[in-house]
Formats: sequence, structure tokens, C-alpha cells
Amino acid sequence: MYRIDNASAVASLPTATSPGPQPNSYFFGGTPPAGVDATIVEAEWLNMTQEELANVVLAAGLTLDKGDRTQLLQAIQRLGRNRLSANLNLYVSTTGNDANDGQSSATAWRTLQHAWNNVVGYIDLNGHNVIVNVADGTYTQGLLAAGAPLGYGTGNTVNFVGNVGAPGNCVVSVTNGHCFEASNGAFIGISGFQMTGTGTDTLGNAACCIVATGSSNVTVEGAVTFAACPGQHAFGDGGSVTFLSSYAIAGGAQSHILAGYGSIVSYSGASLTVTLSGTPAFANGFVAASSGFIQAIAANTHFTGTASGPRYSASLNGIINTGGGGATFFPGSAPGTVGSGGQYI
Repeated sequence: MYRIDNASAVASLPTATSPGPQPNSYFFGGTPPAGVDATIVEAEWLNMTQEELANVVLAAGLTLDKGDRTQLLQAIQRLGRNRLSANLNLYVSTTGNDANDGQSSATAWRTLQHAWNNVVGYIDLNGHNVIVNVADGTYTQGLLAAGAPLGYGTGNTVNFVGNVGAPGNCVVSVTNGHCFEASNGAFIGISGFQMTGTGTDTLGNAACCIVATGSSNVTVEGAVTFAACPGQHAFGDGGSVTFLSSYAIAGGAQSHILAGYGSIVSYSGASLTVTLSGTPAFANGFVAASSGFIQAIAANTHFTGTASGPRYSASLNGIINTGGGGATFFPGSAPGTVGSGGQYI
């Protein structure tokens, strides 16, 4: 959107005239055979239309940009939303109601999904964070976070925070679905949850605790506990999963981590400890890279406890980088395997 800028334009908006002889009328294309002319489009009407559009764009906090043909759309999207000027806290509770406003623990929503839908539907992050505070209890509906919220920028996200001190008190237990799934460019943080699931998703894939697809990212910001699930604890398929905090494993899965096609799963904290209890089983490898990339640098990542099953699997050009951790770096009761172009470093 841009105002007229050619050599014939004037620098100041001309003063408006009084209404004409036919106020609030309509354009007419004329009838040449009958000698009736078409409606004259005057500069005053063009200026009025230009200013109406420009003022919508400016009211949304945008700067007029001649090369951007989407500014009116952006402005409409922004002006219908709560544009944040600081971080925002929202609330979810097992005793809540999705008809509430979610603005306090007393008016909490009931589901994680409703909290996300509210953020993407009615909030402009404007470079700030949204913290969804989730009270203790068991939540039987997981979260599908699809698409990046308006106003998302580098360094800010939507964080779902349960009980970081005791994740077992804040449980996401889903039947036929994933606990936390991000897709289509969504970025979410999670902490303070115990995750478990049964059954499959709508496509028939085994249920997972964390799934990241379609250039999305799930970041484990604080302590979590992975309990048993039929699929993967953390599955990247075109997206990324990042661990920034120590966490616990209390149940098995096909793999603890599976990095599928084009995905990255990484341990990025300065010093992380993964604590296993009860010797969970991972039939397809504790970690598995199949056309994806896993990074767990031995100097910064530590595993305590035992597991059964292969330690790792790298296939279809998948790469597992331990920074020299060696063949026994990951937990397991059987050696890891490499094939079809896979690499274990």
C-alpha cells in the first residue's frame, strides 16, 4: 500500500468540498448512443479512497510500503486482535471451562487446544511471549499447534508450562492422538508435563508424545517426563525438536527419538541429564535417524539408568552426532546399527 507519488501529485491533501448534487450515489458507465456520459472520477474521491485504505494500514502500526500488496490484509488481521505490548499469561485447568476468558486461574480454560486456538485466532504476539499456565491434573486431550501465530519473531514463542518441579502431577494422557504436535511452521515450548498415550492418530500412525512436522519446532524448555507410548517419545518429520533442559524417561516406546526426513532433533542445553527409570524398552533403537539428524554432544549430554533394545539406528543417510561419545554413549542392551548411508559419529 502506498499513496500516489508521481510528478503530478501534490504534497498536501486538498481541502474537502461540500457534498455534490447527488450525495451517496453510484458510478455509471455511461450510454454513448444516447449521449449519456460515464461518471467522472474526481481527484477528491480518489484521495478519499486512498486515505481510507492508508489509515487502516497505519492504524495497525504498519509503515506504508509500495512493494507490499498485502498490507491491507495484514492490517485487518491485526486490528481484530489483542496486540501485545508485554508477555501475556493465560491459564488452563482441569476444572476450567473453554467458555471462560482464560485470563486468570479463576477463569481458566479447560483444554490446551482452546488456549492455542485463542492465541492464533485473537492475539498478535508483536514480538512477545504467551505463557499458558497449566494447572495440575490429567488432560486427556492433547495439543495440535498448526501455523505460526501472528507477530511471531525470533526469540519469542508460545510456552505451555505445567508443573516443572513435579511433572508427574501435570499429565497429558491421550487416547488415539499425540500429546503435543506442531505443524505448518508452529513454534511451541513445553515444560512440566508427564506425557503418555495409546492408540493411533487420525492417519493411523502410532501415538507419540511430541511430534514436529512441516518446518515447525517444539522446544522442551523445562523438566518433563516421558512415560510409555506406542510410537515415539519425540518424532521429527520435517520439523525440529530441541531439548534445553534435563528430563526423565519412565516408559518405553518404539524409539525415544526418531529424526525422520529433513528433521533435526538436538540437545542444546549447556549441561543436560536424562534420567531413565525401570529399564524402558526401545525396540527400534533408543535414538534413530532415518533421513534426519540427531545431535547429542557427549560433553554436554548425560544419560543415567538403563534401557533395553538397540542403542541407536542410523539409516537412509540419517546422521547421529555424539561429538565422539562412542558406541555405548546412548542407553540400550544391544549394539547400535548403521546402514543405507547412515552415519554415527
